[in-house]
Amino acid sequence: MGFLTSNFINLMLTREQNRLNARLTSIMSRIRSAKRQSENVERQISNNLRMQQNSIRAYGSQMMQQAQLSSQMNAYNSIFGAQAQAAGMDPMAYAQNLMQTDNSAFTKAMSTGSSVFSMALSQGQQSTAGIQTWMQSALSQAEQEAEIAKEMQLQPLKDLAEDLEVEKTQIEADLQLNKQWKDSAKEDVKNSVESFKPNYGGNA
Repeated sequence: MGFLTSNFINLMLTREQNRLNARLTSIMSRIRSAKRQSENVERQISNNLRMQQNSIRAYGSQMMQQAQLSSQMNAYNSIFGAQAQAAGMDPMAYAQNLMQTDNSAFTKAMSTGSSVFSMALSQGQQSTAGIQTWMQSALSQAEQEAEIAKEMQLQPLKDLAEDLEVEKTQIEADLQLNKQWKDSAKEDVKNSVESFKPNYGGNA
């Protein structure tokens, strides 16, 4: 009876072992899937952030160039505006033309209007500084939004992976216990077989 009972227990333990191994395989697959999803989400968020940062920098650079050009136009317009309009030219082109054709007149005009010229350029520099401040703020905001997106999208996947890891650890512990029980059942079967062997030595 002990032999049959031990074999039955061993059969039941083998079935349980197969069931646990199937669950373990499924959970490990889900863990890998969750990790892949996390990596894909993080990569996508990082790529989006990089594109947004590049866009902000490109737009800011363009705006600064326009601000600098505008300040130069205003600076030259403050001195050569009337003459340039009379000549049908923009102030910068007029100033460049005057510098080449009558450098002394150009130098005199620049000297006379130096304070106004400097003020116009200073306003342009202020505009450039303002754009740089905006760029830094926009870049910082983009990073914050990326971190929020990571937290919202990645945290559920991380929580799932952690829960699955806990379940995996429990199943591995159950498998180890199952192995111990199977080893014990095998030993019982072995002892039962030994007890059925005839005693040829004549010992009681």
